[in-house]
Amino acid sequence: MRIVVLGLIALSLSAQPQPKIIEPKNNDKGTDENSAKSKPLKPTVTNENTGRPSQDATDKTAEKVDSDSRIANYTEILAIIGALQFIALIVQAYFLYKAFQETTTATG
Repeated sequence: MRIVVLGLIALSLSAQPQPKIIEPKNNDKGTDENSAKSKPLKPTVTNENTGRPSQDATDKTAEKVDSDSRIANYTEILAIIGALQFIALIVQAYFLYKAFQETTTATG
């Protein structure tokens, strides 16, 4: 039975697709095509008249900052709840220990 299970495990592991290894292509200058220097930079959305970021880009940045601050607040609340749960676990372990001591004292 063990041999069959081990055989099935080995078969399933060998049937998994292997990851492709992509070789970087070199150009004539001796640099990678995949390097950051050879990739074009993404242009920033700017207002044509002032050269400053557009209102839409500013709004998206403000939304991201607001979203990140809310996530940070929720994470802080979750950390506090986790700490309280850990303290409750310690208290429960203490009372369980005391209950076992009482049981052994009463029976022994």
